Amino acid sequence: MFERSTAVISDSEEAILFFVSVLADNLISGNRWGGIDIRHCGDPRVTCNLICNGMSDGIVVGSKGLGTIEANVIRGEQMCKC
Repeated sequence: MFERSTAVISDSEEAILFFVSVLADNLISGNRWGGIDIRHCGDPRVTCNLICNGMSDGIVVGSKGLGTIEANVIRGEQMCKC
C-alpha cells in the first residue's frame, strides 16, 4: 500500500483506484465520473490537487468515507451540483 501518490490522471473513462493515505499535488482532468471518490472507510489526506474539466463532481465522499480535504482547486466540472 502506498503512503503517498502523485499522478496525472486525464481523460479517464474507467475508475482508477488508489489506496493511499495521502493524495497530493496531482492533476486530475477530463474524467467521466468524480475526480476523487472516497468511500468504504477510506480516510485519506487530499491536498493541493487540481481537479478540472470532468463530467461530474470534483470530490465525492460516499458511504462510510472520511478524509481531510484541503487546498484543492476544483473547476470546470460540467455537472457539478455544488
